[in-house]
Amino acid sequence: MALMKSITLRLLVTMALYGVCFGAIYRVGDSNGWTSRCLVDYNEWASTKDFHVNDTLIFTYNSQFHNVMQVTNQDFQSCNTTYTSGSDTVTLNRSSHFYFLCGTPGHCQHGQKVNINVTLPISADGSFASPSPAPYGASPSSEVLFLSSAPTLRLLKLEFTTVVLFHISNPSNCSVYGRMHARVGDSSGWSSRGLVDYNEWTSTKDFHVGDTLIFAYNNQFHNVMQVTNQDYESCNPTSPIAVYTSGSDTITLEMPGNFYFLCGAPGHCQAGQRVEITATLPTPDGSFVSPSPAPYGSSPSASHSEVSPSFDQSSGPAPHSEMMSPSSALSIHFSKLGLGVTVFVLSTLLGLVF
Repeated sequence: MALMKSITLRLLVTMALYGVCFGAIYRVGDSNGWTSRCLVDYNEWASTKDFHVNDTLIFTYNSQFHNVMQVTNQDFQSCNTTYTSGSDTVTLNRSSHFYFLCGTPGHCQHGQKVNINVTLPISADGSFASPSPAPYGASPSSEVLFLSSAPTLRLLKLEFTTVVLFHISNPSNCSVYGRMHARVGDSSGWSSRGLVDYNEWTSTKDFHVGDTLIFAYNNQFHNVMQVTNQDYESCNPTSPIAVYTSGSDTITLEMPGNFYFLCGAPGHCQAGQRVEITATLPTPDGSFVSPSPAPYGSSPSASHSEVSPSFDQSSGPAPHSEMMSPSSALSIHFSKLGLGVTVFVLSTLLGLVF
C-alpha cells in the first residue's frame, strides 16, 4: 500500500512539474484585444478557457485611452497595481482568482473587466484542482491523510526532493522541453527610439526550440517582418517572408536556426529596430546542436497575431537560416515523453533503494 502511494505521488509530482514548465499564452479578447466598445464579453471569453498556473495573459490596447488594473474581488464587483504599456504581459503565478479592469472612467461599467480563474495542473484524484477564494488555499484533508506515517512521510519527502532537484539542476528541461516566453526588448518593447540594443538583448538569452517571442508595439507606427539574412543586413523590407501587424505578436520558434526580424517602417531598421534570434536544439548530454542546413526553410509559427496575406510563407522566399529535418522535429516530441518516463523511473528506483 505504501509503495503504491509512493508511486502515485511520484507520478503526480512529475506531472505537476510539467505543468510548471509548460504555459499557455492567451491574448485577452483574442483579436479584439482589451476594449470598452462592447465587442467582447470578457467573462464569457474567460469561461471558454482553462487557465493554469504559469499561463500568460497579454492585454493589448491603446494606452492613450485604456489601462489594466489588477484589483480585489470587491473592487472588481464595484468597478472601483496599474499596467499602462499598451501591451501588458501578466503571468498567472499562483492558483487563485485574478481580477482585472480598465480604470478609465466608465469603461469598467461598459464591460471592460475580466475575472480569471486559475487552477493547478492536477490534483491528487487526477482531476483539475479549483482554487479557493483565499489567496492561499489549503489542500483537502483527504489528500494528505496517507502522510500520517512518519517513515512514509520521510521517504516521500526524499522522493519529492529528488524529483524537484532533478528538474532544478537541469533548467534546460523547462527552457527546451518547455517554453520560455521572451518579450523582445523587455519592458521597452519593440521600438525605434534607441531604447534597446536588440542584439545586445539577445546576447543575454538562450533561445531554444519551442520558445515564444512576444513583440509588443504600437501598430500605428511599427510592424514585425521576418526576412532573410541578406535583407536583414541591408535593412530591406520589400521581400519579407512574413509580416505581423497586431501590435502584440507571439511567434513560436518551432525549428533550430537563425531567424531575422525587423520593422518595415521607413528608417526604423536603420535606427536599430531589428533583431536576430538563434534557436538551438538540445542533445542527450545537455549540450546544444548547431543547426544543420536543410533544403527547405520555414518561418516560426505565430499565435494570436495577424499575418499579412500578401506575404504567404509558402510562396515567399525561403529564410536564410538552417533548419532541422522533419525527423528531428518528430524526435523532439518523443524526447518530451522520454523525459517524463525517465524522471518517473529514476524516482521509483530511488524509492526502492531507500
